[in-house]
Amino acid sequence: MNPNISALPEAPEHVGIVIAAERVMGVLKECADKGARFVTVFTSNFGETGLAAGRALQDEVVAFTREIGRAHV
Repeated sequence: MNPNISALPEAPEHVGIVIAAERVMGVLKECADKGARFVTVFTSNFGETGLAAGRALQDEVVAFTREIGRAHV
């Protein structure tokens, strides 16, 4: 088992991120750096909470995906 995305020997085709919302950006950046083509994020505590902090995290993820030229849903 690899300790993180960066340690993988080659770029994964698809990564499923199932971690706390505050850790998503770090892993998402690792995926982009490694060249992962698809990433699915399964978590909560983003904009759906109605809280400013969750909305800010969501906005950060959306901005990053746009910056690297990836689609987001």
